[in-house]
Amino acid sequence: HQLLVEKKTPESILNHHPECESDLNYPAHHTYIQQIADLKLPQIWTNVGSSVLLVYGASDFVTTAKEHLYIAQTVNEGRPGAAEYLELPGMDHYFMQAATIKDSYQRVVEGRPGDFHASILLPIENWLNLKSKISAWGLAKRD
Repeated sequence: HQLLVEKKTPESILNHHPECESDLNYPAHHTYIQQIADLKLPQIWTNVGSSVLLVYGASDFVTTAKEHLYIAQTVNEGRPGAAEYLELPGMDHYFMQAATIKDSYQRVVEGRPGDFHASILLPIENWLNLKSKISAWGLAKRD
């Protein structure tokens, strides 16, 4: 709350609550995270005019499956069938292999590189092929 709503800096929060250090370890600068927190995401997603594939890695410590499913529901309320949800086990927020959320978090905190979760490519390719409609002129048409 102090970081995202009150817009306090991590340093200011830690001065009064050093026990919160692990809760303030975001994968981006705190000002960016504060800007994201200010967005009216349901409104933004409602205005998306194309098909949406929501890809969630089950080892993601940054977001949750529930958030992705909420976005799919929001898009589909306005445009039924426009959003699809895909969850991949063993993949994190960065499309890297990670057995668990904890493993992903540790890798990021320690600054270790990861191995790309290549099995994400085929489902995305299949979805793109399904969604693209090729006209007689060979041009892709949007839905």
